[in-house]
Order: sequence, then C-alpha cells, then structure tokens
Amino acid sequence: TAFYARLFQTALEKGESPAGQPFVEVDDSQIPWDTKAMGFRSTWRMTLAGCKVDLPACRAICLARIRQDRDIRMKRLDGEWMKAMGQGDEARAMMIEAKRQELRDVPQKATVALDSCSTSASIAAYEPNWPGEV
Repeated sequence: TAFYARLFQTALEKGESPAGQPFVEVDDSQIPWDTKAMGFRSTWRMTLAGCKVDLPACRAICLARIRQDRDIRMKRLDGEWMKAMGQGDEARAMMIEAKRQELRDVPQKATVALDSCSTSASIAAYEPNWPGEV
C-alpha cells in the first residue's frame, strides 16, 4: 500500500532497514514481473544476487489450484454416481466410478509433470489431462 511504500522510503532515506529487517535494493530488471501475473508473487525470494523465483513454491501453488479444480469436478461426479446408484444403473455407476478414480489420480500425475518443469512459465502453462465426460 501507499502507506507502507512511504514508510519504506523514509527508512531508506534515513539509512535504516525498514522494520529492522535486512534488505537488498534491486533494479526493476531483476524482478520477475511475469510471475506476478501468473499468481506466483508469493514465490519471490530475495537473495544477494537479486530476486529469484522459488520453483518448488510455484509447483505447490499450481498443484493446489489443480486440486481445487479436481474437487469441483469430483463433486459433480459424486452427484451423478449417487443418482446412478439410486436408479439401480450399476453399469453407469461403474463408469462414473472409473472417472472418479481418474480424478483421484490427477494430482499424483500432475506432481510428476510439474517436477519436470524448469521455469515458472512452464509451471503456469501446465494443464493436467482431465478425464473426459461420462
């Protein structure tokens, strides 16, 4: 916020560390702005060499998003499975259960795929192979 920016600037002008914390001034060119747009701002880590992106943290954020999406899809299938069971349509219930298992497997498969991603852009671009509709 503007208040904290002024507080930070005032501390710098006095030669102090803001809130008594160590800090490093970095040039704008050292800041990975593209990661902010991807929702990875919280993965920035300051080092003496500048601002770096914490790729394991990017992977964790991406995996959390995948799990949220999977949970939404799973709820829909849960309702369809209950309906099929209630109607005694065991063949349809078994087909839906197979899709539910595929959804349960998505985070594990995504973890393997995300581990092979070497940039925040490739992590952000990753889209799991979602099972088809029932």
